[in-house]
Amino acid sequence: ELSVEVGLPASESAEPGTNEALKVVITYDDLGRVFLGERLLELDQLESELAKLAEISTDQPVILRGDKEAKVGLQSRIMDAAYAVGLEDIRLSRVGKE
Repeated sequence: ELSVEVGLPASESAEPGTNEALKVVITYDDLGRVFLGERLLELDQLESELAKLAEISTDQPVILRGDKEAKVGLQSRIMDAAYAVGLEDIRLSRVGKE
């Protein structure tokens, strides 16, 4: 279980438990911090860390867990880093309707 807590945006179509078994989880918060799993990274380190994972497999999904108060530009930069190394199955984590 992740120890990084963020306020996920609500969604009527979110399904509980759909991302529990997935391995690559990137969390970002309203302070601009980025975590790969539970490890805090600088944004410029993220692409090289994702490249290591992409060497194993580019088929693995990448789950983005962003705080609802986080800047959209940060999400775009994270997605760009994943795409740059060939990780194209990017999913956004959401919670059910509040």
